Amino acid sequence: MTSLIITKSRTQSGMTLLEVLVALVIFTIIAAAGYSGLQQGIGVQNQLQQEQLFWRKLDAVVMLLEQDLEQVKQISPRVPLWDNVAFKGYGNHTEEAFGEFIKFTRGGHQSFLVSNASPFQRMAYRLQDGTLYRVTWPGLNLPEHETGSEAVLIENVEGIQLRYLAENRRWVDNWPLRFTQEDSLSVPAAMEMTMTLSNNLSIKRVFYVGHQD
Repeated sequence: MTSLIITKSRTQSGMTLLEVLVALVIFTIIAAAGYSGLQQGIGVQNQLQQEQLFWRKLDAVVMLLEQDLEQVKQISPRVPLWDNVAFKGYGNHTEEAFGEFIKFTRGGHQSFLVSNASPFQRMAYRLQDGTLYRVTWPGLNLPEHETGSEAVLIENVEGIQLRYLAENRRWVDNWPLRFTQEDSLSVPAAMEMTMTLSNNLSIKRVFYVGHQD
C-alpha cells in the first residue's frame, strides 16, 4: 500500500511561504518606521533652518536700524513744509496701521559717481499689513509727490511700540515734543523699540541716536 506523504512547500533557501510572508511584513513595518523617522528628521532640520534664517534676518534688521540711527543729523528739509523736522517719531503702531513711525535725516550718504551729491538723505521706517519697510529718498528738499524707495525688511510683525529719550532723561511717546521752529532740529538722545511678532515673540532694544551737531 502506497503511503501519501504531504510536505510543506519550501523555497530554495529552505523557508516556508508563511515564513517569507511574515518576514516581508516585518520588513515593511521596519521600513515604514524608518521612513517616518527620516521624514520627522527632515522636518525638524527644515524647522531649524527656518528659525536660523529668521534670527539672521531679524539681527540684520536690528543692525541696519542701529546704523541708520547712529547717522541721524540735526538737519531738516525745507520742503515740503509739513515735513520740515529733523526727526519725527510716533509711539505705537500695529499690523493694521499704515504709515511711517519714524522719519529722519541721515548723514553718511555719498555718491562717488556725482561729485556734488548731497551727503544727506531722508529716511523712514514703515509698518504696513504686518510687513516692516525701510524707505529712502535721494535727497532732502524734494517735491511733495516724490515717493521713496521701499525695501522689505521683515514680515509677520504684529506691532511696534516706540518711546524717545529727551534731554532731561525723560521718556516720551512722540517726537518732537512740540512742532515749533525751535524744536524742528531736535533729535532724541535714544530710542527704545519693542517689536511684537506673530509668533508672540517680543523683542526690546534701545538705540543710540546720533550726535547733535
